[in-house]
Amino acid sequence: MTTTATDAGAAGGYSRALGLHICDRTAAGAAPRSLRQSPLNVRQSDLRAWLDGDPEFAALFGLAC
Repeated sequence: MTTTATDAGAAGGYSRALGLHICDRTAAGAAPRSLRQSPLNVRQSDLRAWLDGDPEFAALFGLAC
């Protein structure tokens, strides 16, 4: 099953569900840049903003990397 940003509850922005999905993909070996080409269509600028703006997401993403 493919999960999109909208499916993950991200209606155009960050959600905890989207953050967890990004971390799962990253932990499985996906490069952060590959998120742009994935159905999630996450831009690098958005990812950086979410990392800067959400300490919980930043910590989880750090562990996933």
